[in-house]
Amino acid sequence: MKDGAKIFLMLCLLIFGFISCYPQNEVKKPEIKPDSETCKEGTIEALNDLKSGELGLYIYGLPSPRFNTWVRLVAEEYDLKINRRGCIVEEKGICYNQIMKEKIREMYGQDAFTRIDQKLDSLYNLGLGDREPSFKGGDSSYLKYVYCQIEDNLLSDTRKNSPLIITQILINETGKIESFEILFINEIAKQNENYEKTVIQLMENMPDWNPAIENKKGVKSLYRLPFRFQKSKKVAICQ
Repeated sequence: MKDGAKIFLMLCLLIFGFISCYPQNEVKKPEIKPDSETCKEGTIEALNDLKSGELGLYIYGLPSPRFNTWVRLVAEEYDLKINRRGCIVEEKGICYNQIMKEKIREMYGQDAFTRIDQKLDSLYNLGLGDREPSFKGGDSSYLKYVYCQIEDNLLSDTRKNSPLIITQILINETGKIESFEILFINEIAKQNENYEKTVIQLMENMPDWNPAIENKKGVKSLYRLPFRFQKSKKVAICQ
């Protein structure tokens, strides 16, 4: 597949993802009709689970480290069966959750979910909530590391015509970069081998990161880094 076709496919996938999926707190819920067959199906499933001694929840929305932590906390605290359903909210799941949330509050108190929120905040205040890897010192430190080492003669005056290289790094449990690979090089960057050489040098000398955290422990993670050779970026960052 040619680079142009690859870019078009990537853009289509990104656009589709943004249209069809939302963060958990922005999930669009359908209008509920209690007498509909799908709502009845969810209600019956919830009642059957309760008869079997099971509590559960249907989970919708775009996963994030913070929300993943919330799901794990609520599942562990109340011994819940979690059914993750992706981005499209189903009437069945909403009706199922209505029954289950009432039962959870009945068994564990009306503040059952508020307590989980408080526990979540406490974990993040201690730096123990799930998180993605991050460059030590934050984004500004990362940008300085990159742009202040790029030679001026490699930088483009405009974003539209700037060389672009996208890499992916594997970060281990302690934050060290174990390996990296180049995923994409645009046509402009291909015209001069120094662009790729510069990126490889930056990757090989890159300092340790803060590792990704999952269930209070550092875990291996993959992270993508774009390198855009744009003069205005260096001027703004490295003055």
